[in-house]
Amino acid sequence: MRKARKDRERRVRVEHIALVEIGHAFVSLGESGYLPVDIDTKSLAHIDGDVGRGEDGLVGGFEGLVGHMARCLDGLAGGCKHMQRNIPFTRRKPILRGMESLRPSERLRQRLVDRVRGVFNDIEGGEQPVAISDEALFERDSPIRRVHADVVSMMIGGVRSLLLQMLHPHALQGVLDHSDFRNDMHGRLRRTARFIAHTTFAHRDEAEAAIARVNQIHMQVTGTLPDGTPYSATNPRTLAWVHVAEAASFLEAYLRYVRPAMPFAEQDEYFRQFAIIARKLGADPVPETKNDAERLLLEFRDELRGSPAARDVAQLVLGQKPPGTPPGVQSTLATAAVDLLPVYARQMLSLDKPGLTAIPARLAARSAGRTLRWAFRQ
Repeated sequence: MRKARKDRERRVRVEHIALVEIGHAFVSLGESGYLPVDIDTKSLAHIDGDVGRGEDGLVGGFEGLVGHMARCLDGLAGGCKHMQRNIPFTRRKPILRGMESLRPSERLRQRLVDRVRGVFNDIEGGEQPVAISDEALFERDSPIRRVHADVVSMMIGGVRSLLLQMLHPHALQGVLDHSDFRNDMHGRLRRTARFIAHTTFAHRDEAEAAIARVNQIHMQVTGTLPDGTPYSATNPRTLAWVHVAEAASFLEAYLRYVRPAMPFAEQDEYFRQFAIIARKLGADPVPETKNDAERLLLEFRDELRGSPAARDVAQLVLGQKPPGTPPGVQSTLATAAVDLLPVYARQMLSLDKPGLTAIPARLAARSAGRTLRWAFRQ
């Protein structure tokens, strides 16, 4: 009886932590302009009337979250009374021109889309989002396009893949010697994201041009390791590690946060499709099934090193905050990425396995993913 009571109390504490974390993330969305400009706490509780009962592809998780947070903010959920102070939702902001005729849910959708595009594209520099083409390297609705279309799981997978990639001495040294990542981490991540977008969704001519540009850059990335061993970014085996770490991470995040029951045949097809890009970049060997990828990851284990430099880069990756990202979002993505890392990678990078903090991070990541899939009509 006593043990059951303690277990129940522990679940309540965990649920409270999760609710508080999601609440803070929700508040951050409001402070950063993610929420509709004219929605207050009371209308938030009824936003499901606008977004439709599932007709726009928004599952009940977001509606439930909105309603729950609105009740919490109104003091109707007992454990979150401290969140009643300084809540920004009731502050009205000027409505953007051209959005006056849109209903609240459409303004929310448009703001989310614009914010995400602003993170991944240098809008001020004239950079436009990658245009989706029916003449891309891959067909619409194929596994690679489904996986690479999910914003949140790709961000989590991207962080995970960077952490893994830095364990390979050659890949790490290339970044240290030839990248301005310390001063422009966001720029590096944005360029990687645009390369993925071009090769997955753009017209095949644009995809081939993007691959050619990267191959040209790789030819300039050469040097020596601290022990005098030469390295080159065109080394097929180094490229193979970068690729398998990336592909495995993207898929693992997708399975965790989007589609846990994705058929194995589609998972294999994802690796076969991604292999096309990897070979064009010069990688060898390249896995074409999930089993191939797992075997290759195991084969690379003896070549990986948990050096001080790798741990330093890992801390920079986990601590970076892209401009325009709401407070708390980066910590959620970082926690989710570390949570997905294999045990050996966490140990080599001196990263602790997230404990209770992983629970609110997972909840927040899933809710954010559903919301963005609704926003992008996926």
